[in-house]
Amino acid sequence: MKKILIFALAFYSVNLFAQEKQFISVHGAYINSIGDFSENWDKGSAFYVSYGTISETNFALIFQAGYFNFKSDPNSHVAGDEIFRVIPLQIGTRYVFTRSFLSPYLAAMSGLNIISEDFIGGDGLRRDVTEIKLNFQFGGGVAIKLFGDIYLDLNAFYNTHILRSDIPYNITGLEFGAGINLGL
Repeated sequence: MKKILIFALAFYSVNLFAQEKQFISVHGAYINSIGDFSENWDKGSAFYVSYGTISETNFALIFQAGYFNFKSDPNSHVAGDEIFRVIPLQIGTRYVFTRSFLSPYLAAMSGLNIISEDFIGGDGLRRDVTEIKLNFQFGGGVAIKLFGDIYLDLNAFYNTHILRSDIPYNITGLEFGAGINLGL
């Protein structure tokens, strides 16, 4: 029943915004790990595809999917053919202060991560785990009009992805990205 309710709410939200302007965004990002996560996994890279609708009041509803992975810290106990990959599925909102040549915005996203880990831990045992965990990110950026409805999007986000409930905020990073928005 919960899934049906969530689907109905998402469908209603999309239809509510359907009369407004729609946009698609593609961007890449560099992620600098901070906190406990950086002890084993150093830096990451990400790729996102987003679909959104923006109302005349400059609020946008965004659906986003992506892929990112991390490299192991060379000084950590994680060694060998290590893998740490994430597929984020998110929904969020963006407020665009002004829609002109420069369109600064604030954004917040939340959703689920499909996480794949494969590495040898400090105890010498191989870990090969795929699990689904909660995530959220918030930040901002600026969309710079190139021509027509095509914008260069520069942004920065704070990301938190929870792996284990006993260690809060254990995948934490600062994400810096650039991409293209079509139709903002």
